[in-house]
Amino acid sequence: MELNGRLVEVDGVEDVDSRDYPDFCDAHFVGARFVDTGEELSDAEYEELSDKYADVLWEMAYESLH
Repeated sequence: MELNGRLVEVDGVEDVDSRDYPDFCDAHFVGARFVDTGEELSDAEYEELSDKYADVLWEMAYESLH
């Protein structure tokens, strides 16, 4: 994934609740950092990443249930 022109690596997702399918409204990325520096994303950057890659977040949340 890319954010602000920089590659981002994400470890996974948290707060996935199967009862919330198909919305997964509480799910969020965890362990996200910029590849070039290893710097963890700020809260605002996590939010931007979730907005930009909502489809990836949903897919990861869904896959975490299996």
